[in-house]
Amino acid sequence: MAAVLGNSSYYWRNSVGIGKVLRRQRKAVGLTQEALGLDAQLERNFVSLLELGQRQPSLGTIFKMAGPLRLTPHEIVKLVEDELSAAAGSACRDSTLRGS
Repeated sequence: MAAVLGNSSYYWRNSVGIGKVLRRQRKAVGLTQEALGLDAQLERNFVSLLELGQRQPSLGTIFKMAGPLRLTPHEIVKLVEDELSAAAGSACRDSTLRGS
C-alpha cells in the first residue's frame, strides 16, 4: 500500500482502521478497555484514544496488546490491512454508484 508522507487523510484512515480492529478484537475476547490496558501495561485512556482513531500505536504497543487480544502482532497488522482494503473497496463502489 503506497502512502504519501504528510497525507493527513491517509493517516486518519489508518488510525480509524486500527481503532476498529482493536475494539472488535477486544470485545471478541471479552475485555474492557481497562482490563486490556492493565494486561498490556497501558493506560485505559490511551486504549480509548487508539480505538477512536485519535492515536496510532507504536510497534511496541502493538506487541504489548497482541497477547491480551489473543493475536500475534502480525495478525493485528493483517486485520488492519483487511479493514483498510474493505473500506477502500466500499468507497470505490460508493463513488461508482454515485457516478463520480
